[in-house]
Amino acid sequence: MASDGPSAMPPSTTLPFKSAYERYVDTVSEITSLNIQLAMLETCSHTKLGEFARPFSVRFGCKTTGGGSHPPVAHLTPRTVSIDHLYDDNGVNLYERFLRSHMRLVAVTKLAFGPTSVECIGAELALAESYMRAGLWKQCHDHARVAEAILNEDDGVLNSLSPGGSSPLKSPSSMVKGHASRTTDAQLHHARALFSKMGAAAGLFGSMYDRYLHTQDASFQSYLRHLERTMQPEVLAALTTAFQSVQTSLDEINTTSHLVSSGSISDVLLTHNSADVQRIGHYVKSPPTAQGALQITWPELVEAASRATINAARAGMQCKTLLLHGRYHMKRGQVDDAILWLRRAVAGQVVVVGRDNHDMVDYFVAMADALCLKHTQSLQVAKDAHDQSFDKWCLSEEGVAACRNEALHILEDVHQSSRAKSFMQKQKTIKLPSKKEVEALARQNLRDRHQHGGVGSNSHPATSISAFLDEATELYVHVWTLEEQHYGRQDANTAIAYAGLGNVYILRNEPNEAVGYYTKAIDTFEAACDGAVPASAFLRMHLAKVHMHLQRKVDAMTLLHEAATFFKSHASQFLDSETTRRDAAANAIDAWRGWLQLANGDAHVDTPSIYRNMVEAAEIGYGEFSVEAADAMVAEGHYLLNVGNTDKGEEALTAASYIMEIHYGIHDKRVRKLRQEVVSVGAKRKQGEPSSSPLHYSVL
Repeated sequence: MASDGPSAMPPSTTLPFKSAYERYVDTVSEITSLNIQLAMLETCSHTKLGEFARPFSVRFGCKTTGGGSHPPVAHLTPRTVSIDHLYDDNGVNLYERFLRSHMRLVAVTKLAFGPTSVECIGAELALAESYMRAGLWKQCHDHARVAEAILNEDDGVLNSLSPGGSSPLKSPSSMVKGHASRTTDAQLHHARALFSKMGAAAGLFGSMYDRYLHTQDASFQSYLRHLERTMQPEVLAALTTAFQSVQTSLDEINTTSHLVSSGSISDVLLTHNSADVQRIGHYVKSPPTAQGALQITWPELVEAASRATINAARAGMQCKTLLLHGRYHMKRGQVDDAILWLRRAVAGQVVVVGRDNHDMVDYFVAMADALCLKHTQSLQVAKDAHDQSFDKWCLSEEGVAACRNEALHILEDVHQSSRAKSFMQKQKTIKLPSKKEVEALARQNLRDRHQHGGVGSNSHPATSISAFLDEATELYVHVWTLEEQHYGRQDANTAIAYAGLGNVYILRNEPNEAVGYYTKAIDTFEAACDGAVPASAFLRMHLAKVHMHLQRKVDAMTLLHEAATFFKSHASQFLDSETTRRDAAANAIDAWRGWLQLANGDAHVDTPSIYRNMVEAAEIGYGEFSVEAADAMVAEGHYLLNVGNTDKGEEALTAASYIMEIHYGIHDKRVRKLRQEVVSVGAKRKQGEPSSSPLHYSVL
């Protein structure tokens, strides 16, 4: 008899049984929840910082304070992102959970629907896309090829079964699906074919055949109910209404109402507003034959609607595989191949959903990115061609003579300028440059002239390059229109479209237009997310570079300071995530260094606070005793010494030398140099101070 003591085994807990379809539903629900969170993190650029920028690096000791492994989506907003939303209790980040869910989805889909079903192909493509979002392009390409192989295999089977030029309803592949329990009813099929060939009572036999299936074959009835459940409710309601309306008109003229004309039902469906219903209307429409219009029953209409939906889904999946192939080739740098794949994908998706459908956004963005990359590649090819032609010209007699003349002109200019300076300043003649320096300068001047002249003289490359950018600009404008119509003006996706337009106008060498779009993107991000997010901060740093190019120092300094302030506060919010904290602090330090370069010296009123902020950011991101903190203290100490604040400058350098001594040792060259500098500063400070005692050490 079992013992009731403390050593007794705990009762075994049996997990409730779930069918493959129930597990499929649970997995889809989990993926939907994770996708909402991941999409928000991606659109706001949280994935560019820390572990999400390196989703599969090794981590140790990742612990969270949250209770559940799946944080509620309702509380996940751009302003309340915490460590609980990035990792679960086991330290697994969101990308890995997303990938594992998709791997499980592929397995349960094969069990629930079969390895060649449309659902299985969609699961393979979803797994490929999840690999792409995680940056694993090789795995993405492999699963896209698996999905493409299944699609091509099924297309080959269907093409071998269907006779050319016949109606889809009359082909054997689109007949009412054969069922295992109906094998004994083969005589009915042969009899119907015989009556159809003889032209005798085909409608009457069809009515009897349909009535028999509805009343006798339970398996067929369950299959029909399954097809009805898989349809969208509005599509099924439209089919029911159309079939009943045609039946009512047939009852009025006293004909068999179980069979309706495919042309009549098609005319009714084509008048519907839904594109899915109109697609079914086109599918069931067939030309009249010698025996009259093709008659179909309700089961055949449901089967035709299901096959039309499946065909549309398969066409969309084929376009998705082309899109993934194009992105893969673009990632590998094979721009021409990528453009070919993406053009096929865009053309196919336009046929499936239409050009003004929001599903076209991913296709248009990929195509525009490939065209921008092609433009950059074409510029580099043109530049290389100009350089090669210039080098070839320099080896000719004309080029050698031109280089000699240009070098002589440079020497004359330098000689005249040196004589003028020596005469005005009453100094010795300035030393002339060497022969190699003059020749290099002459070649550079001739190269610049040749490059500017070559670009203007050859109009064909310039025309092709502008065509790439014109098409990319048109695509991005269309993407912005679709995003604004779908999400509204104050949404992160609309802001991403603005940023894409800004990037295109940078390539078009129109910086003023780019500034306008970048500014709109920043404002839209902050309006959509109720404040600054990493995406808006990154855009501020990028926009600051454009302002620097336009010689707008004040605007650039303002943007850099705002971005650095955000990254510093963002790093302080992720103290329990080492990589996110470090990346945010590094961005803050880089932005403030850019600010100091634009400040042009130490005379700016905000310079002391900038150096202090750099030290604080380094301490937050890397630790108080880190090398980065020591470097920031050294920079602060040098600044304080330059402005005359010797006490605080010496204090900063002393702290930095202590930290560097911990890391590198007392005999390191960097440590010795810094300690000598501290001693020198202390000696100068003591020399400048008056003696506080009557006895001074100098008398000893």
